Amino acid sequence: FRSKEEKNSFLLKYYYVWNAEQITGIDFKAPIQDKAEIQTCDELEQYIYNMETPINIKHTLSDQAYYSPMFDSINMPLKTQFQGTAEYYSTLIHEVVHSTGHSSRLNRLAINDGKFNGRKHSYSFEELVAEIGASFLNAMFGIATEESEKNSAAYLQGWLREFKQDKQMLYKASVEAQKAVSYILNDKAPSEENVEVANKALN
Repeated sequence: FRSKEEKNSFLLKYYYVWNAEQITGIDFKAPIQDKAEIQTCDELEQYIYNMETPINIKHTLSDQAYYSPMFDSINMPLKTQFQGTAEYYSTLIHEVVHSTGHSSRLNRLAINDGKFNGRKHSYSFEELVAEIGASFLNAMFGIATEESEKNSAAYLQGWLREFKQDKQMLYKASVEAQKAVSYILNDKAPSEENVEVANKALN
């Protein structure tokens, strides 16, 4: 008898699906999940949404938060997707600091196909600026928690490795971060006390 040779093949199938909202007659019940309550920081949001050159902030059901230099807009997940107030605002502030580098604001970034400028380690440097600026604002508005400060410190240390612990680069990033914070707060410079609190994450 001749043995049969086994072969693998693929079969393409199409499936039509609908959102639950489009179907009647069936009671769809999504599982109930505990959602963290996000406390709104009205004062901080007033500064963010009333910058001299406004930034478009969109909240969408996604798992990504990012600033697009090309479109000058911020994409944020929904508030209910965050674990708490500190996590939400730390993420939002980080992206808002990025947006201050736009040519219509502090001109810290060069727009080139949606990428940061070609300066050596420019992306790492910009991440340092954004996270240090976020640390300043978190301290000023009392948003930071012990957990969020630890996360911020770990994030900063990760990017600092790109510069082999170059303290001069850290200083330059801190200067740019303070400029960004001053822009967001309409030239209200962070106090020495708040600068000291924010700098704890760097040590």
